[in-house]
Amino acid sequence: MKVDFEAHFYTRSYLKALLERDLPPKFEYDSRGRIVLVYPEGFRMARYVDRFIDFDARVDDMDRAGVNVQILSIARPGTDRFDSKYGLKLAMEINDAIARISEKYEDRFLGLASLPKDPEMAVEEMERAIKDLGIVGINLHSNIDGKPLDALEFLPIYEKAEQMRIPVFIHPTLPVVSEAVKDYGLWGAALGYTFDGALAALRLILSGVLDTYPSLKVVLPHLGETLPYLFKRIDSAGSTIRKKGPASARLGGGLEPKNSMLPSQYLLRNFYVDSAGILHSHAFICAYNTLGAERILFATDYPFEDMEEASQFIENLEIPEKDKKKIFYRNFENLTGKKLH
Repeated sequence: MKVDFEAHFYTRSYLKALLERDLPPKFEYDSRGRIVLVYPEGFRMARYVDRFIDFDARVDDMDRAGVNVQILSIARPGTDRFDSKYGLKLAMEINDAIARISEKYEDRFLGLASLPKDPEMAVEEMERAIKDLGIVGINLHSNIDGKPLDALEFLPIYEKAEQMRIPVFIHPTLPVVSEAVKDYGLWGAALGYTFDGALAALRLILSGVLDTYPSLKVVLPHLGETLPYLFKRIDSAGSTIRKKGPASARLGGGLEPKNSMLPSQYLLRNFYVDSAGILHSHAFICAYNTLGAERILFATDYPFEDMEEASQFIENLEIPEKDKKKIFYRNFENLTGKKLH
């Protein structure tokens, strides 16, 4: 059994809606006939959309890779970057589509709910998606249209997620420092996304959100966006716990940390990471040794990355078979309470 936690898709209606938009974020066709995602300030990224929308071809790819189930989440830009009412309309269409796809393909697919940026609307749609549609978690982005995830207005989302015992998947998006990494395409997967994902996680920790909601379950993609590698270094930000914090923490000039434990302790209590996009054995072993096999979820980042390669990467690791089973499906079952095997 293999469960792919991070697999992205579009619906035809979502593509159509964004192609019809006049202002970014939107889609448009370039001179080569490709659909291009256009963000504000001229950030652009080509999209090869066939595998995003062709689920018959997707199932064939899954069968070749030995992947039994994919957990679907909408590919960027995400519904939280739009006006709340419009974002809610799009989110409801996407979440309904996940339910239809799951039914059509006999439970080869589950999904993470898209949400609008308005917290009250988001909580209502969370409840509908989880209770009525069988969706297993929510998909947030590393900033909500530029706002940090620890903003007070988003606390009702975490409260409801903790109450419903569902995971919060934090996927990177256009980073808040996008202008600083605009050159050379560094705003994307090479650096900007990683930075924004790590920043979002640390803000949730240091703001005290995870003290307020200690049972909240958070999933960081891409082996934790470097945080396992920085495991002990991030504890320098825990200056309210240490008798003597480093000068940089004491004199930072910003908000004071509100966390009651060292940042690394929250990684071991609240966070899971997935294996998507980081097919480097030394990086994997860092996460594996730091967090333990129980905190890693198999993922492929399909269709951005090759599904067979991602599957073989885990298969070929020199770790015990029992840990591979945890990574491939048992951790997902423990995280969501949904038994698939």
